[in-house]
Amino acid sequence: MLLVKSFTVLLAILLFYHFFNVVMKIFKPSYKEGLETNSSPTPPALAYTDPQLNKDPTYIATINASNITFLKGQLDDLLGLKQTVTSLNQTVEKLTTKVDNNSQAITALGETLKNTSQQLTGRDVDSKEPLPQATGLNYGNMSGVQNSF
Repeated sequence: MLLVKSFTVLLAILLFYHFFNVVMKIFKPSYKEGLETNSSPTPPALAYTDPQLNKDPTYIATINASNITFLKGQLDDLLGLKQTVTSLNQTVEKLTTKVDNNSQAITALGETLKNTSQQLTGRDVDSKEPLPQATGLNYGNMSGVQNSF
């Protein structure tokens, strides 16, 4: 018996809820949130109404929290970029040192070649005098020498 009464009450509540929804759909004006209708006899024109959330402390706190989270992410990205730049700077310094050492070695090699060429030719590299002619070579008997070029 208790079960039948409970079922009847539940059915009555569901019927009342359904009837209430039907009545609300019939008499309820059509509007959208944040918009108001004009009171003109023509079809209602919808106009935007600012909800003035910029005065709501909860909304402002939420916006501030999201901005702080965004800025923290940007700052973390910048810190990662700083570490990358520092690493690249160290690499560039090492490479600069190696290039300087190579330049000095190449300069020393050039000086050595200059001194050696002066010893071989018997003259200064920067001299404008014509090269001396080789003497004492015997070109008379060249029949057994083949062209090796």
